[in-house]
Amino acid sequence: ISAYMISAYGTVNPFEYWKFTLGIDYLSGTDQLNSENADKQKTFFTLYPSNHAFYGIADYFLNIPNDTKNGGLIDAFFKANCTMDKFKINGAFHMLALQNNVVVASSPETALDKNLGTEIDVWGSYNFEPEVSIMLGGSLMFGTESMEAIKGGDSGIPGKWIYAGITFKPVFFSSQK
Repeated sequence: ISAYMISAYGTVNPFEYWKFTLGIDYLSGTDQLNSENADKQKTFFTLYPSNHAFYGIADYFLNIPNDTKNGGLIDAFFKANCTMDKFKINGAFHMLALQNNVVVASSPETALDKNLGTEIDVWGSYNFEPEVSIMLGGSLMFGTESMEAIKGGDSGIPGKWIYAGITFKPVFFSSQK
């Protein structure tokens, strides 16, 4: 095993309620065009996957070795966050690519184009009371033919995901101590 991950990002808070983050995550992959890699694992795998918080909320990349066919992942991203009293809204733009060569099943001498596509995420929440909040979010994935070859589906149709939720946290007991 010879795998690595590099993550670099910067965050600025230029306005009272706003925060912006620009960064890149670089997870190594195994070059499938190099026959010397037949007995080596160079694809980085997070021990306790929490990739939902990092590589897009549509969860296309929860298990890097399986979800990239051992090609690794490069995620260049821009995130924005606005937090006011009871209201939060977040947005993220991800440019996703394979880190290394992944071969096409029908032609083992040919590697896929490394560009996997872009994902746009938006989510937010509103706290009515300390015990009650609602959340709403969604995601659009504009995959390429390489994404289609790795994950299936139709690259001509954007992947869509929307969710909504209500959180209720009752207080059953309170003490002044």
